[in-house]
Amino acid sequence: MGAGVEHHRELQRTISLSDMVAYAGATWDWHRLHYDNDYAQAHGMRAAVVDGQMLGALMAMQGANEAGADHWMVELGMQLRSPVFAGDTVTLRTAPDQASRPERMRLVHTVLVEERVAAEGFSEFVAIDAATEANGSAT
Repeated sequence: MGAGVEHHRELQRTISLSDMVAYAGATWDWHRLHYDNDYAQAHGMRAAVVDGQMLGALMAMQGANEAGADHWMVELGMQLRSPVFAGDTVTLRTAPDQASRPERMRLVHTVLVEERVAAEGFSEFVAIDAATEANGSAT
């Protein structure tokens, strides 16, 4: 996803073990692999592994920033390509997808750790007015 597409936004974030524990608390996902370095290392990892959904949350946040406050996210999809570990700095690149339509903005996302692709995904947004009309709701 995103090959040959000019990137509009780029976000860099170092994901700390504290970030991972806070995310686990917010999502109630307390698998030890996501917060216990010793446990992760005993299972062949170099450090605790970032929950893949945390990368999806970054995609959703970046997509919402790109789409603007007058749009709702209606779809988010992603595929994990390689692990991200506590202490890694991720670069999230977000760009418009050529498949976008005027009534449905589609963005593509790529998460990198250095030059390694960790995840790829997309998000889709509709204007709030169009979404409420489609659902028969008043604003």
